[in-house]
Amino acid sequence: MASPLDSAGTALYASPEAARHAQGLSLRNFLASLVTSAAMFATQVCVFVLLKDRLKQIYQPRTYYVPDGQRTVQGPSGTISWIPRMFQLPDRIILQHSGLDAFFFIRYIRTLLTIFTSLSVIIIPCLIPLNLLGGNDVAGGIQGLDRYSWANIGLDHTAFYWAHLFMALLVIVFICYTIYVELLFYVQVRNSYLVSPAHRLSEAANTILVTDIPEEDLPVLEDVYGIFPGGVHSVWINRDLSTLSEKIQARKKLATTLEVAETSLILSATKSFHQRKSHELAQSSRADTEKEGPLWRRYMKEKDRDHMYIPRQGCNWLPAIPLIGKRVDTIHHCLGELARMNREIRAESMELAEVESSGRESSKYPRMKSAFVRFNTQSAAYMACQTLLNSNPLHSSARHINIPVRELRWSTLTQRWWNRYTRSGLVWIAIASLLIIWAIPVAFTGFLSQITTLGDFVSWLHWISDAPAWLSGIIQGVLPQSMLVALNALLPLVLRVITGWQGLSTETTVELSLQKYYFVFLFTQNFLTVSLSSSITAIAQEILHGPKSVPALLARNLPKASNYFFSYLTLQGLSVSAGAFLQAGSLINWLVLAPWTDRTPRQKWERQMGLPEIRWGTFYPLYTTLACIGLTYSIIAPLILPFSVATFSLFWFVFRYNLLYVSAFPYDTGGQLYPTALKQLFTGVYMMELCLIGLFLSIRDDQGVFTGIGQAVVMMIATTSTVIYQLLLGNIFSSILKYLPAFPKDREDEGGKSDLSHSSAPALDHLRYLGHTCYGWMRPSKEVPLDLQESIDELARNELDVTDRRGYKHKATDHRSPVVWIPKDDLGISEDEIAHAKNYASDIRIRNDFADLDDKGRIRISQNIPKTDIV
Repeated sequence: MASPLDSAGTALYASPEAARHAQGLSLRNFLASLVTSAAMFATQVCVFVLLKDRLKQIYQPRTYYVPDGQRTVQGPSGTISWIPRMFQLPDRIILQHSGLDAFFFIRYIRTLLTIFTSLSVIIIPCLIPLNLLGGNDVAGGIQGLDRYSWANIGLDHTAFYWAHLFMALLVIVFICYTIYVELLFYVQVRNSYLVSPAHRLSEAANTILVTDIPEEDLPVLEDVYGIFPGGVHSVWINRDLSTLSEKIQARKKLATTLEVAETSLILSATKSFHQRKSHELAQSSRADTEKEGPLWRRYMKEKDRDHMYIPRQGCNWLPAIPLIGKRVDTIHHCLGELARMNREIRAESMELAEVESSGRESSKYPRMKSAFVRFNTQSAAYMACQTLLNSNPLHSSARHINIPVRELRWSTLTQRWWNRYTRSGLVWIAIASLLIIWAIPVAFTGFLSQITTLGDFVSWLHWISDAPAWLSGIIQGVLPQSMLVALNALLPLVLRVITGWQGLSTETTVELSLQKYYFVFLFTQNFLTVSLSSSITAIAQEILHGPKSVPALLARNLPKASNYFFSYLTLQGLSVSAGAFLQAGSLINWLVLAPWTDRTPRQKWERQMGLPEIRWGTFYPLYTTLACIGLTYSIIAPLILPFSVATFSLFWFVFRYNLLYVSAFPYDTGGQLYPTALKQLFTGVYMMELCLIGLFLSIRDDQGVFTGIGQAVVMMIATTSTVIYQLLLGNIFSSILKYLPAFPKDREDEGGKSDLSHSSAPALDHLRYLGHTCYGWMRPSKEVPLDLQESIDELARNELDVTDRRGYKHKATDHRSPVVWIPKDDLGISEDEIAHAKNYASDIRIRNDFADLDDKGRIRISQNIPKTDIV
């Protein structure tokens, strides 16, 4: 189920036209828009508070719809009592119940909140008074919120820009050091998790995936890797099982069709029984069932059963539609086909088992150039993962470790190295092309938003001027925004499809690639385009009349693009947070769609267990983009800092609730997206530096003399230093972010006093984090706090995978037939259908456990279904 949180991306569009009109934004206009958004926010939050305890399946599903180890303790009920609870819970509770990805995301939001809070305290008291005293004001064409920005400094106060330079250098140093400290903390927590006793017992901790293995090296893998301490436990050489996988998928689809048809039969018969009010007739007929055939015949006719169309014999290429396809009884057809496919899959699985046990070659199941190697010790696995198997740079170059079986993308393991590199190149080209092409529909929405104005100049658009006010309002107001929402909702899906085609071996690598691609899109489309286009639009006429004044015009107008982002950031905080609380998608899903679309017990169970999912690859970039916007304008328009604080404060609160009580995570990357998000913050730093260089170079005094050369030179040096620092930082952490050290610190010596960011006193934890940030970051702890270590150990125990006892064998090797799950009914039809299926073929599995019909003939399922073959 898609998460309503992901819909935040649909709100992350910024309109160039809106940004242009926001220049000179008055306080009254800003407050008017803020009050409107705040009212909508308050309305949605009130609805959430009223429904929170009444609809726990929507607002607190993690308290009972997840495994016991991941289940969150139910919070206090009531209108207000849950709010203090959110402040009191330490972040380690999120780690323990929701995993490393959720923990590091909250850490990321809190880090951004601390950054902007600290910068607000330092920069605003210094730069806001200087900007106000700058001298331009209304007489210089500066009004509204522009008076608090760089643009308000007059020509006779150019010395004030030295203060801006000093504050910019402070921002650069602060961000660079913060990223270093957070990367160090990430390594400490990650290493502590990796060496936890429970995690070391898992297969993922001791197994590596090697791809692009030369043919001559496949038979000797165990000997080659046996040199590492502890030796090799087992080797699984992958085979091409695509044909068998396709058959298994076809069988699963067939079982689903049979499940729907059998459930429909039971529901139809039950409905007919209730309509006829003939309970006595039903009782008397039980004894005559064998004579009269299937029990369902007592309540319905043959024509009332489900039917389907299949291709006619010898014409499989024709579509299975009426008049062309052959009409058959769905249950009879599916039972026959399911029995046939069970025989075929079982025979092929036995043949595959014989091939693997003998180790011989098979043209039907050829060996692929990839393998899983499991070691007896974790240290051996990490040593092997860092060791080259072959001197050829194109062979055995891709090695992965810590891959849970459920995260493998089996279809990509059959690809050769040249196929993988070709796909990667094509994906990069597609992403770059999409970045350009995507601007076309976005630009069209901007065209629609100004269509009334254009109608005065373009002859074929004159009809717009004569159209009714309501029609032009829809075309110019509602239609553009609706199109933008659809485009921004579609973008993550398109990027996910393109990235999935790249041939990446694991879901984690897919999410990491998506994080980079999506951030580039958001930052380019929603920030750069807006900032540049709004400024260029505003000064285009003046440039045409006086080209020599371009530097001065840029210096005066570029800061004005920030005005739009004042309200933009705050409104994002209100709209995204309110939407995340309300869970409108889940409300519609449960209250509107479920009664009409859940046709089987499995569909009902999947809806119940299908918590709103967070896909981290398209989740992080939304908030990184907002952070980069705040950093870019932190010196040019320092008033953006408190708006950033307000935005990330709301995010921090709402996501703490959702990650604990609402959201699910289909894949856990172990927090690997956190370092990438931290490094992407350099984008905001670089944009700030480049903007300041350009603005410093455009500074002239009242005599027309360039007076900002010195500041520009210093900023150029700072930019160069930032690049060097980032390169050094990447070099320092490149290996330690991926691998474990050979001699990790003794676990008995770790713990001790908690650092300031994870106090053992929950109520004071967040205040201490903000109040003692400077001290804590000047002297970062080298140890993981004891209370956090306990939560890490508990998380590792919960995640210990005891179900994948088959090792890293392809899922197609499990030839068991899927279970057809139908509800039990008082008429006994489900039992009769199960007996009929068993007579048809003994290996067809149909069960009616944990599901029945209520008095009104509606499906209901058990609240506590054990993990069996059914689910």
